[in-house]
Amino acid sequence: MDEQEKFVFKKYWLSQVKLGTYTGDCLTVEADRVYRVNTIATVVSKFVSDDNNYAAIILDDGSATIRAKAWKEDVNRFSRLDVGDLVNFFGNVREYEGEVYLAPAIITNIRNPNWEVARRLELVKLRGKPKDVLARANVVESDLPQTKADAIATKPAVPQQIQEQKQVPGEQTPVSAKEASSAKPVEQKTPASAQKSLEEPKAEQKTPAPVPKAEELVSARQLVSVIRSLDAGHGADINLIIEKSGKTRDQVIAIVRNLMDKGDVYEPEPNKLKVLE
Repeated sequence: MDEQEKFVFKKYWLSQVKLGTYTGDCLTVEADRVYRVNTIATVVSKFVSDDNNYAAIILDDGSATIRAKAWKEDVNRFSRLDVGDLVNFFGNVREYEGEVYLAPAIITNIRNPNWEVARRLELVKLRGKPKDVLARANVVESDLPQTKADAIATKPAVPQQIQEQKQVPGEQTPVSAKEASSAKPVEQKTPASAQKSLEEPKAEQKTPAPVPKAEELVSARQLVSVIRSLDAGHGADINLIIEKSGKTRDQVIAIVRNLMDKGDVYEPEPNKLKVLE
């Protein structure tokens, strides 16, 4: 696979993203490896922690909803967003505790709703009609009825056969002794996914990383120095980093991944790297 493919923001229905399989560092959607996604969607929910170190929004493109999360300085990316805003969202695909979510890269507000219609027509042509994700029962807080009226409106209809068997007031339905003795109260359970909210997630538990070799530490320090020297304020271009480092693309990508995993560098925008001071 071409390494440049990892930097492409691919257009998919959010329902396809939700049904994809996350393995390693990418999402597999219908045999396609997806690292980044571009979607035009509506902000249907927003949460910001009290200390302003964590924020999350829920995006809806008409096929499904997905959560987007941000930490620390990236929280500001959500500051100008309100519930109901239509946005053009470019995000990196991430996964935590079985939930696929998006980390923001670029977000722009859309004023003309015709762009949403145009994107849906484009997706129908590229990907076909959106698939149903209800079978996954991946419920989020915004999917649940918020009022009594909503709950009544979403209550499933009772089949006619069951309605005809309803007991008439004053009458008793005969029950055999065997049925009465074996009858058990129905236990109602709330789906575990419905318990999820936009509260700040627990810290991930990571296994201790192996101690890097001396030459690996030197290479990492050298690359950090290169990134700093090329950063004019908005990050250093990945191609310039590779050129100035004197290393191969594969070597630089491997070192960058390690630095990003440790939180030493991050990606403020596509193809740009910045040292976390």
